[in-house]
Amino acid sequence: MANITCNIEHSFDNLEGLRDVWDQLVIEENGGFYISYDWCRIWWKHYEFGRKLRIYTFYDRKDLVGIVPMFIDCVWLGPVWLRIAKIIGYDYTRKVCNLPIRKKWSEKILETVTKSLINDDNCDAILYSPLFDESENVKTLLDVSKRLKKITIAHNKIIGQITISKLPASFDDYLKSLSQNERKEYRQGIRRLSKSYDVIADIITEENLADQEFNRFISMHSEQWQLVGKPGHFGAWPLSINFHFDLLRPQARLKRLRLIRLLANNQVVAYQYLYAFGDCYYAFLTARACGTEWDKYGLGRILYGKTVECAIKEGFYRINIGEFYKYKVRLGGEVDDIRSILVVSGRICARIRCFIFSFLSNALNIVYHKIWIARLLPRLGQRKGPFWKTWIRSNM
Repeated sequence: MANITCNIEHSFDNLEGLRDVWDQLVIEENGGFYISYDWCRIWWKHYEFGRKLRIYTFYDRKDLVGIVPMFIDCVWLGPVWLRIAKIIGYDYTRKVCNLPIRKKWSEKILETVTKSLINDDNCDAILYSPLFDESENVKTLLDVSKRLKKITIAHNKIIGQITISKLPASFDDYLKSLSQNERKEYRQGIRRLSKSYDVIADIITEENLADQEFNRFISMHSEQWQLVGKPGHFGAWPLSINFHFDLLRPQARLKRLRLIRLLANNQVVAYQYLYAFGDCYYAFLTARACGTEWDKYGLGRILYGKTVECAIKEGFYRINIGEFYKYKVRLGGEVDDIRSILVVSGRICARIRCFIFSFLSNALNIVYHKIWIARLLPRLGQRKGPFWKTWIRSNM
């Protein structure tokens, strides 16, 4: 087997010319939108925070056969620090992906990256997460990690679930695939809404319209969540508004942006914010009007039906609906597991630091997220603010 060459970039400055072949490789290897060139580049622009970038590109002669975009973080948690490498996008946005690597070269590439980060960059640990559990990446990473000397697997676990909807050839077929009750609820909701209003759905894709409409979407999304005492995505995740504005502009130029609107008498009553990439819609966030006037119609269900209808008309085969919730399965989603693999250097000091850090990280997650945010704040009647940056960066 011929050798492949590896380049390691420490910034995006020299990678602009790689955008098209990067994204093509991601599409062909089913990496997903959340490992695409612009997602990684714009994420790094907003969330660098003095951390170190390592983008590994691999070539078989002139053909790009693998991309592994990583960053190195030095995180303090109480009395201990950890030098840890993560996939770009892990913290602050944390969306599931597959690393875009040709199967023929996956073992060689992942071995090279792991050795480089542990030996050359002196990382204590590498967090390969969040990955689709059924991906080739997972099997290969486990094989490589078990074979390499002076490297141990600290954890190999399922950390959540994601919902993917596989689309049929027609919207009628989609409705037939739903349960009788779900199909009835959808049709009754549409019928009730249409009796009172002139109902249409449209899609904002143009850059010149996107900025103004996205501001309206943010307002509606935030108002919806504030009614139940929560800040919504943009209030909870630091810098997320700036990140998404910077993301949607180039994606609009690339014809990937989809801001689907549900209108009643020309008033927007619901939004679906998503991106079209490869053969898939990547649904990111929704927003809907709330209150007694609107709650009776089931706007969320109607909006998702319109999203499915749009996707089928455009010839897409899947919708990545995101984090698992039961209602998403009722709407036709199938559940896949999300896997996290943490490999640790064999150096004694690194293993001790990683053990203590992992313990403190788990303790912080329980106390801060599961007890303080989920239980105590609602009982105290206080509004939830942005997530702590320490919790975001230390979460494993």
